[in-house]
Amino acid sequence: MYTDLCFPENNEEEYIALAKTLGWHSLCCAYSMKTKQAIQTRQAQLTALAQKKKIPLFLGIVADKPSHLLHEQSCLVISRSSPATARTLLETSALDLVYDLENDSKKDPLHFRRSGLNQVLCALARKNNIAVGFAFSSLLSTENRPERMGRIMQNIRLGRKFKLYMVVASFARKPSEMRAPRDLMSLAVSLGMRLPEAHLAL
Repeated sequence: MYTDLCFPENNEEEYIALAKTLGWHSLCCAYSMKTKQAIQTRQAQLTALAQKKKIPLFLGIVADKPSHLLHEQSCLVISRSSPATARTLLETSALDLVYDLENDSKKDPLHFRRSGLNQVLCALARKNNIAVGFAFSSLLSTENRPERMGRIMQNIRLGRKFKLYMVVASFARKPSEMRAPRDLMSLAVSLGMRLPEAHLAL
């Protein structure tokens, strides 16, 4: 079952309509929420919407930092990484997925890439069962697409070496950033994933 990940802002029905057109089987809708009550309310809304629209909807929590609250939820907990936060995020078992590890504004030196992953961080991700996400929307918005693609290629190789679970999704912040699963699969393969890996990543 192919599942895309998006960040709705009270426009869930737009995402759902486009997801069905593109061929997604389900959606994970991620929100920034700080309290149990907010999480429970949002979960109830998604459950009702899923029944109405006849498509599985999963709740994602965008977490800026680990907290005890996250351990208590049966939701997907995700966080966008940066060079300053990557290690802290990967050291906790509270997160399920970290994405945009390649998000470093500094240019790559001649002999290595600032991909946001290394052997130490890969070992932490594997130990804590944290998936590594690759966001199509970030490729759309980046100023230096070839550099970002090179970083993703390096992280795919590291993910394979350390047997990390890898996720490829739109990570769309507006419906127009969504793409079909077949398109994302082709992109993943072109960036170095093997076809079975790309299937699993969706």
